[in-house]
Amino acid sequence: MKVLKFGGSSIGSVERIKDVVEIIKQSKQKNSNIAVVASAMQGVTNKLVDAGNQAFLGNQDYIAVLQELETLHLTVANELL
Repeated sequence: MKVLKFGGSSIGSVERIKDVVEIIKQSKQKNSNIAVVASAMQGVTNKLVDAGNQAFLGNQDYIAVLQELETLHLTVANELL
């Protein structure tokens, strides 16, 4: 089994995600037993930590950060579809 792990800048944009899809397709052709692991897109983990800290402190600014993350993910998903 071959494990392919992607995250951060390797999935930081629509174009990079398309590149990853091609890597996965090529790997699948060479080795039918693959597993794919995807972690957060570039910058997402830091923004989640920031939102958590803001919420913990009672700062309502965390809502804007979460909305920004939602917009980012929906935009990327729509562009890929």
